[in-house]
Amino acid sequence: MILTVQDDRGIMLPIYIFLRERNSSVKRKIAAMVMAAAAAASCVVASASTASAVECVGEYAYDKVCLHENGGQYLNGMLRIDYYSRASWANITYGGTSTPLYRGDGVLTNVSGATNWDQDSRIAVYYNSNHAGPCFTIRAGGIVFFNKVLLSNGRSANDNMNSHQFNVTCGSVY
Repeated sequence: MILTVQDDRGIMLPIYIFLRERNSSVKRKIAAMVMAAAAAASCVVASASTASAVECVGEYAYDKVCLHENGGQYLNGMLRIDYYSRASWANITYGGTSTPLYRGDGVLTNVSGATNWDQDSRIAVYYNSNHAGPCFTIRAGGIVFFNKVLLSNGRSANDNMNSHQFNVTCGSVY
């Protein structure tokens, strides 16, 4: 189960909860308690927040992806919310900055993770511009940390990807 809680800067943080209990009624009770606690915590944090930075809020939308720099989901990195397929990340910037999403392989400010807020479609992420080269797919509603993805060319996806396309499947699905 994945829950999201908003931190003091207004950034949504996913919380992964693994329930190992075999009794389904116990699972439901635990899940209900955790969800209630998370909802209460996010309300308190949200009301105390004064951040005006771009944030990736947990609203589901058609073709919506949040692209994060340097573990932005957790480490307060830069963020871009995007609603379109992009042939090159070198031509677009993080919200409120002049920093492009891609500046060459291995650059630390390149995209390091993504959250797919569309519950009905996948997103293919490509190593090269123009939707080419080694790739992987983010499942509908999925969150992917690129450092966990190994591409078919033997490289890590972290800080190396350059384009994305909605409603396409390519390579492994995460």
